[in-house]
Amino acid sequence: MTAPLTTVVSENLISKIVDDDGGSIDNTPIGATTPAAGAFTALSGSVTATGSTTARTLAARFGQVANPFDFGAAGNGTTDDTVAIQAAVNSGKPVFFPHGTYLVSSAIVIPQTGVTMFAQPFTATIKATNPFPGYIANWTVACFVSYEYSVTTLSTPGTICSDIYVDGLSFDLTAWNNTGIATDGLALVGVNNFSITNCFCNGGMSLAQIVGCSNGYEAGNRVINSYGNACFDHWGGSQNIRIIGNYLHSVGVGVAINVNANDGTGAVAHTTSGFIIEGNTLLGSIDLDTLENDAPNTSQFVQKIIIQGNHIMSPYGIYGRGQITDVKIIGNTLDVTPISGNSPSPGIWIGLGSDTGGGTIGTPDSFIVKGNTIKGFVGSTVNAIQMEGTNSVVSDNITGGAYNLALQIGSGTYHGNIFPNGAYGSTVIIAEGVVSNVTAPIVQSAVQQLLF
Repeated sequence: MTAPLTTVVSENLISKIVDDDGGSIDNTPIGATTPAAGAFTALSGSVTATGSTTARTLAARFGQVANPFDFGAAGNGTTDDTVAIQAAVNSGKPVFFPHGTYLVSSAIVIPQTGVTMFAQPFTATIKATNPFPGYIANWTVACFVSYEYSVTTLSTPGTICSDIYVDGLSFDLTAWNNTGIATDGLALVGVNNFSITNCFCNGGMSLAQIVGCSNGYEAGNRVINSYGNACFDHWGGSQNIRIIGNYLHSVGVGVAINVNANDGTGAVAHTTSGFIIEGNTLLGSIDLDTLENDAPNTSQFVQKIIIQGNHIMSPYGIYGRGQITDVKIIGNTLDVTPISGNSPSPGIWIGLGSDTGGGTIGTPDSFIVKGNTIKGFVGSTVNAIQMEGTNSVVSDNITGGAYNLALQIGSGTYHGNIFPNGAYGSTVIIAEGVVSNVTAPIVQSAVQQLLF
């Protein structure tokens, strides 16, 4: 006959059911399985998740994802969490950042392959201190860097690191505003396969510098008060990058997205190509450039670029200089109203350009500029669309504003463009080509009422 059962409550409020012989239900002594008061011990037993087939320990489950708190992070915005975050990144596991503000005082180095960092958007903030020692001498200061930059390592894009993915992180770079220091949230160098999605950045220079990278995706990010070169700054021959659906606000030199071929020295030939820039809201311009520290460089190229369906509010619009080829600028809306301190500039300007010494940088070639709406000019000598290259097709664009609006063009075909103020005929410069545009006053009031 089974002995009567009695419930015994220990001093640390852990209860067991025992029989009158003093044993537990499984006949093991209470003292052998009861932890000390206030203590927690990991369960050694395994658990099978509902609907699954294999039992695993809780320790194994927790260990699947690295958490900076498990490496000593405080996440309170005042304790330096740099070492803890570096340890979490070094674990080789996906790093999840729980709600908190993580103070970072020096660059965290991303290992060369396979790093994922993620958070629920707008809940985990990486906050940079000032001063902040640079990991990459004479180049940049960033919270996360993938590799030490060297022009000799960038002759072939995307061959240094691979598979880096960042989602949902926020960056507070306001300590660096107006310091004159190149300061970024992320600096990715020579990375093949990367994505930066759903991130937020306030202040500093850029959310990300992308140098010699390939096969990237930048989408759903929000950047405000960027004081540097660009919210997203691409250079050093980056290739095959998609920049989709971001909100980017630049208050520095006014560039939201930079697509540049140079590497800072001109020591290596670079071709930046295969960019799609689509559906972004930009308080800043899009810059395409082969400029090399204001000096001509015949070995730098930008080509195969699509700029489509963006809303651009910037006194500079879309512009580029040099050896830029095979570019499509389609269906964008531009408001290029000058702000205080800025001179009027064309809405879309693709030019030969010149360096500080007056040398030619290169000739743009093969552009399609179609279906764009451009407004907001102030000044009597500003062109809505200024093309200085060769073999361009400029069609079906609509411009509007208070003063002189027209084309200044090189060779190509130009037709179906609407200039409501009728200024086309007075300032157009045609090297060669076919021109058929709508300038009659009959369309002026209708277009202005509809769009402006």
